[in-house]
Amino acid sequence: GVNKIVSKVGATVTSIKRMLYEFGDARIIAQLGEGQVQIVELLISKASPLIGNQARLSKANIAAIYRAGEIIIPKTEHILEEGDLLLVVVKTSDLPHVKKIITGQ
Repeated sequence: GVNKIVSKVGATVTSIKRMLYEFGDARIIAQLGEGQVQIVELLISKASPLIGNQARLSKANIAAIYRAGEIIIPKTEHILEEGDLLLVVVKTSDLPHVKKIITGQ
């Protein structure tokens, strides 16, 4: 019942390339669809207007927050802090806007 052969080396190289792909300060973890949606890691910098605000974005979804060695699955009542590493799901077309808000640049 095998209908496909997948090269372990090819699959590993593809995975590594995807993990290393970056968009400025954003590290792209995965692309969904035909590249229309990205899952990215972004660090909240001290210039970000998100600091002290609830964990929500207007053009993206925050899937997780990595803070002080802990993973948080955010609810809107979670307050964002400088240095939080966010895992964000965003449309590719909105990535520059979302990156600017999170990094403050």
